[in-house]
Amino acid sequence: MATCFLQLQAAQCYIHVAALEAEYLRHKEVFPGGCMAFKNTSPNVVRDESHIREDAAAAAGQQQQDFQQTEESLVERLEQCVEMLQLAERYEAMADIYRLLVPIYERRRNYAALARCYKTLHQGYNKILEVNSTGKRLLGTYYRAYFGDESEKEYIYKEPKVTSLPEISERLHRMFCEKFGKESVKMIMDSNQVNPSDLDPKYAYIQVTHVVPYFSEMELLQRQTEFERHNNISEFMYETPFTLDGSKARGAPDEQCKRRTILTTIYCFPYVKKRIPVTSRRTKDLNPIEVAIDEMQTRVAELDEVVHRKIPDLKKLQLKLQGSIGVQVYLCFIRVVPRHWWRSWPPTLSDAPHACWEPFIESRRIVTCRNTGASLQSTVARPRARADSLAGTC
Repeated sequence: MATCFLQLQAAQCYIHVAALEAEYLRHKEVFPGGCMAFKNTSPNVVRDESHIREDAAAAAGQQQQDFQQTEESLVERLEQCVEMLQLAERYEAMADIYRLLVPIYERRRNYAALARCYKTLHQGYNKILEVNSTGKRLLGTYYRAYFGDESEKEYIYKEPKVTSLPEISERLHRMFCEKFGKESVKMIMDSNQVNPSDLDPKYAYIQVTHVVPYFSEMELLQRQTEFERHNNISEFMYETPFTLDGSKARGAPDEQCKRRTILTTIYCFPYVKKRIPVTSRRTKDLNPIEVAIDEMQTRVAELDEVVHRKIPDLKKLQLKLQGSIGVQVYLCFIRVVPRHWWRSWPPTLSDAPHACWEPFIESRRIVTCRNTGASLQSTVARPRARADSLAGTC
């Protein structure tokens, strides 16, 4: 499980090394693009590797007599980048690296290398089709970690595939216990914002919260695939439920609110490091109507994602159907609310719940039909396979 994750970090290291070499070669007028040629691959590269001065580049060249940066060394490094990206299952990023490699091979008329490049690209694009249709490529899980002993610093951690909250919490707790002693470490078990004045200075506090990548509506239109929604991301979100009277976290639909916290990191994921500091945060409180609308829109998007799979996932279909039951509570709440109750809300907000109703019902109908068909096929296939097996033993 963690192999692809480590290979992704290795790929990022190779990309940064290649960008650094490219920047040296820019000063030598060998590779005019420099590290800016890697900006589509990773914005982190430009930030980290674009500050080499000409005198520093010359000094480095004199000091490293055993290794001279040349176009050939850059080509070798770019090939290593492709290899690691392929092992890390980041097939989409391979094309960006080949856009730098192919012109060099074309100029050299190295047709064997070009054939190899396009063969690897062909395999990569076929892999993209496969993982997009099955949905079984897991690109990582993200967590916010708050450390009370580090001047109230917080970080976003990128974890392999489906790392659970208890798993990362236990690992961080064990690590801090080894550092400070078991009696000096305390876990904060909720996701509410921590007030530093409430913390006892003699303890090291840790708070871990699951977060998801956050995108504006415009970004969502541009980032349509799973890869695009996990590549070069720097904003993350988590939600904290509360009620109107503030007495409890969860309540009836007509009093349920939630606070959406959006965190911005100093670098984008993926990066050479598995954790990145948070530089800013902003919050938005959603009232009960907005919570209901958000819940429905989220569920419709999830149902649509399952519906449009070329290869149906029976277990996922059933889970999404079960998960949509909770949304119906919100739907019932919205349907029975009198029209005059909405008049105090802006037109865009008051019309939204009724606009969500039809897409939700239609998505649920299609998923139900798919689930029924898939279940029937599975039921028929099992006895048939059993009969074939018995026939083979006779």
